[in-house]
Amino acid sequence: MSIKNFFPLVLDSTQLSEAKSCEIRFFRRYIQHFNAPESVDLIAGGAFAHGIHKGRNAFYVDNDPNYIEVGIEALTEHYGDFYDPWKPAKSLGRMQLALESYFNQYDLRFDDVQPLKLEDGSYAVEYSLLAPILDMQGNPILHPTLKLPLLFSGRLDMLASYAGGIYMVDEKTTGSYFSKSWAQQWETRGQFSGYKWLGQQSGIPILQNLSGAIIRGICLPSSTATNEDTKYKFYGNIESIKHQQALTTRSQYEVDNWHRDMVRTVQYMLEQYTAYLEHGETEPEKFFSGNWGSSCTDYGKGCPLIDTCKSINGERFLEGNYEQYIWRPEQHKRQLLSEYLEEIHSLVCWEQLAKDNPENVLKTEGSLITKQGEPV
Repeated sequence: MSIKNFFPLVLDSTQLSEAKSCEIRFFRRYIQHFNAPESVDLIAGGAFAHGIHKGRNAFYVDNDPNYIEVGIEALTEHYGDFYDPWKPAKSLGRMQLALESYFNQYDLRFDDVQPLKLEDGSYAVEYSLLAPILDMQGNPILHPTLKLPLLFSGRLDMLASYAGGIYMVDEKTTGSYFSKSWAQQWETRGQFSGYKWLGQQSGIPILQNLSGAIIRGICLPSSTATNEDTKYKFYGNIESIKHQQALTTRSQYEVDNWHRDMVRTVQYMLEQYTAYLEHGETEPEKFFSGNWGSSCTDYGKGCPLIDTCKSINGERFLEGNYEQYIWRPEQHKRQLLSEYLEEIHSLVCWEQLAKDNPENVLKTEGSLITKQGEPV
């Protein structure tokens, strides 16, 4: 296999955070697009979000009192037949319990965090935004090879009204018990500053001044028991699943500071990427620095790409062990890089796409979103 290198056209908060925490891992994951096979954490998290989304739609759109059952059915279908015997804390059965527990905790009949109803009558559940990345003079930053504007993407679990304001809602599953400082970690999380910036770029009046974000944590701890029967009972007990909610706000100062930092990060990575191309697309370690610290063991486990940092022949390891998949944050999915490159180069221009779909597509400063907020 010949390794293809492609700077992402669409960036999100996870990628920006990766670029700042470990440049070489950003290069491997988002320029070379090498990633480990999907893990139970990604599958379980995606299935849970899908179940919540379908459950909410069943309740708010279809007025279905059995929305929990609808959500569990959607979660089950999305989870599929994946099985990891080493991660029973996020097995299909446990995730089904987690969804039931979530809707028990936040009963939709009485929840004071309500999805925003949009002008077309739909509800802002799984709401997406996409906008060009603008430099400090307001000019779009262009992709180094396609010469299209680089885009920043954000995906909200829900856009909701609460206490007279409009809030971003984000559900986060965790395997760790909630600490005293759990809520504090969101106070400076760039994800929510970026989402507020996206709202301001959207041109949509209701998104010009988002009040803040509501984060709902779902704790799925692992059993510490050594007895298998005890473990089985623990994972089958809905009471083992815990919940906590946090609220954070963002001032305009914080949003402006985030934007300035984003521009600096993106421009630096583009400079390094351009230098790497000029060098013949070899020796990336000369252009992208490693962290050599905590990032090597994020989330209590080793970086799956650590072998590339241990050996001069690291790229041979990648060629033999991974396929290249690009993460598409605007569609919340991954795709074979070869397929994506064929697709992206087949577009004559963004303007033509808008002309072909005038009844469904809005153009906002160079980015395309559907009238429901979904990126094209």
